[in-house]
Amino acid sequence: MGIFDFLISQPLGFILSLFYSLCNNFSIAIILFTLFITLVLMPLDIRQQKTMAKQARLAPKLEALKKKCGDDRQKYQQEMAELYQREHVSLTGGCLVMFIRFPILIGVYGAIRNPLSYILNISSEAIASAKNILIGAGIGSENMTELDIIRNAGALGDSVPEVTNAAGELNFNFLGLDLSQQPSFSINIFKDFQLIWLIPILACVCSLITALLSSYINKKNNPQAKSQLLMMIILGPVLSLIIAFGVPGAVGFYWACSNLFGGILRVIISRIYTPNKINAKTDFKLILKRRKEEELIKQKSKTSAVSEQS
Repeated sequence: MGIFDFLISQPLGFILSLFYSLCNNFSIAIILFTLFITLVLMPLDIRQQKTMAKQARLAPKLEALKKKCGDDRQKYQQEMAELYQREHVSLTGGCLVMFIRFPILIGVYGAIRNPLSYILNISSEAIASAKNILIGAGIGSENMTELDIIRNAGALGDSVPEVTNAAGELNFNFLGLDLSQQPSFSINIFKDFQLIWLIPILACVCSLITALLSSYINKKNNPQAKSQLLMMIILGPVLSLIIAFGVPGAVGFYWACSNLFGGILRVIISRIYTPNKINAKTDFKLILKRRKEEELIKQKSKTSAVSEQS
């Protein structure tokens, strides 16, 4: 087990196993797990919202800097950095949130793709043995996941009873869909249509809804910002559709839930932490800071005057 699995995937897998023990259904466990992860990461979303509001507040000043610096990009970058420093606004605030989210998302994927390891605590030796048997039988490949092993556990017979029995315990049913199954796309969508295709479609729709909401909120928070290109809005949903066709249904289902819950949370945060409220709070802190500085200057002046008289 690598350090990444030990620090991130294993703890997340343990949390997922707790939710599964409550409902005994993998799809419901994923919904609860995704909601939990969304709430845990909520402070990062709030921080990002605050950073965006502060950046929007500086938009008029940045426009003035552009006019002042003209075509001198180096001078503009220097002036902009100094402006952000004076206003206590981080240039990398949004990027930091993404850097923190990225390893967590990878860990989540690892936990969902490997329920034998993280939910049922099956030994890696037994899982490797089951995988080799299936590959030897012409089922699957070296890239097959534990969800693929579970879906094909019937072909193992009694060779690896630890895995066979565990696979029978897991319930992957979601409204008649088997989330251990991986969607297989076909050009002939009418003849080869499968119900599991609903998962990639769901992931695409949820991603589109989130993209549209984000575009609307960004424009509302910063009217001076350029509107997102339609191609950029569509790119995310299309990638979600493609990726969901290349992973087991449970992973695509998680991605759909993550986008949906993330979009809802983004709307809630944007209503609670509006740019006006955030900037009013920032202005209030600046006023208090200036008052303290003025008081210090007055005290120094009085002290200096007393010392001169004496």
